[in-house]
Amino acid sequence: MRPEITIRGFSSQHYSEYSLVLRRWQIDDAPSIFKAIDENRSHLEKWLPWVQETRSVNDSIDFIQGSVPAFENGTRYEYGIFLRPIKDNTQWLVIGAIGVFRRSLEGVLEIGYWLSKHMEGNGIVTLAVKTLMEEVKESLGVSRFFITSHVDNWKSRKIPERLGFVAKKLCETKPPLNGLPSRLVQYQLE
Repeated sequence: MRPEITIRGFSSQHYSEYSLVLRRWQIDDAPSIFKAIDENRSHLEKWLPWVQETRSVNDSIDFIQGSVPAFENGTRYEYGIFLRPIKDNTQWLVIGAIGVFRRSLEGVLEIGYWLSKHMEGNGIVTLAVKTLMEEVKESLGVSRFFITSHVDNWKSRKIPERLGFVAKKLCETKPPLNGLPSRLVQYQLE
């Protein structure tokens, strides 16, 4: 898997001076990751249980330090979703994250993602998922994927549906998300 992937086909009238890039997390990204999560906390914690546990830059450092060996041993390939100004390669803006994860089914990878609220509606996650699936197919030879989303998270659910995934099963989170029972839908692409 490549450490950096520029996403082709990204165009936005508000971000026309930027490239959209997936890049492996680096320790220097920790303050930016934490800032993006903290600024989007109320938006993200409705759907993602780990948001409540992310309380400081040190939590982001711990996450990055755990992602490095996981990337190298092939259990998790986690990338930041960045906007990078075309004319200034030094200013990377963290707008989300995406990853593929090996789970219990052999030859099947789970895809997970999150995006800053102000970036929704630009097709970013759909492009990121499509790009990452192409990279995984080329690099690892895997073409079976699943995405799990909360049944009430309609924006997240539209992404696998746009990409031809099919809803296969419903399940509940254990433990419940934010103290409330949460129903999840699992989409599969084979």
